[in-house]
Amino acid sequence: MHTRLVGVLSDAVREYISFISRSYEIQEGYKSTKGTRHYGFIPSSTIITLETLYRLHIHMNGDRRNEYSFLDIGCGIGNIVLLARKVGFDAYGLEYNEKIYDIAKRFLGESRIFKGDMTSFRDYDKYDVLYYYIPIEDGNVMESFAAKLAKAVKPGAYIIPNGCSGVFHYSKEFDKLNLAEGSYSIYRKKEAQ
Repeated sequence: MHTRLVGVLSDAVREYISFISRSYEIQEGYKSTKGTRHYGFIPSSTIITLETLYRLHIHMNGDRRNEYSFLDIGCGIGNIVLLARKVGFDAYGLEYNEKIYDIAKRFLGESRIFKGDMTSFRDYDKYDVLYYYIPIEDGNVMESFAAKLAKAVKPGAYIIPNGCSGVFHYSKEFDKLNLAEGSYSIYRKKEAQ
């Protein structure tokens, strides 16, 4: 993808996401039924995310469009799901907050967004690529979730832990990919031996 095109697309998506965020007032944090404090919808940098997803798709033999499944954990309004779909992934999102989930459902369609709690979701092993952008404020709960996710994903799966990568960085079960300077860290679970 040409760098200028990435920048133009990123700017357009960022403006649209900013408009939605202000219109629906969804950036305020909230508590789950378990009492865990979650961030509201906070859009990550679209240009770095788009570049990371594009390079990963090419790395995974990206000429086979829409064959690799992708899950954005704590997807907010689904903006990363949209970017992943445009790059070529068969992308889905998981969102807990009812108000934000409803927006994502209208934005991407009901079949692309799941309503649920990331700590009790059971289908992580069905995805080739999993992404999240620190959906939980409590660092200990976030690290506990990352450890659970590390065990739940299938061998060969890629994880993009935007902002919380300690578990994967130090695990002997994961290899770190270095696709490009400035991209997010990507970790691949080693195949069973």
